[in-house]
Amino acid sequence: MNAVNRPEYRPKIELSFLELATKWETTIMAQHKPSSRNSEQAHLRHFKAYFGNAPVSRIRNQSLQQWMAGSKLKPRSIRNFLATVKLVFKAGIAWGYLKENPCNGVILPR
Repeated sequence: MNAVNRPEYRPKIELSFLELATKWETTIMAQHKPSSRNSEQAHLRHFKAYFGNAPVSRIRNQSLQQWMAGSKLKPRSIRNFLATVKLVFKAGIAWGYLKENPCNGVILPR
């Protein structure tokens, strides 16, 4: 209760991955070149299907490692997909939905 009474207190907002990804698409991705948007949309389709309504605060590094392990994509494609989702999580941090980026520390395929 003590933390709630502090002036800097902000309530936690629980956001699903779908909500964060959609918000990122409309605010950030919309500013990217059309060619970049096309590939980013393709990348996000995979992650939206995988994470769906999972709260972003519960998505961890291990979740991304599991996605990679189950993916049939080539290593270069996996790296490209992760680059896109890393941007989504980076925006989530800037907007106050996350404390850290779950992409940090992910071991990428070679």
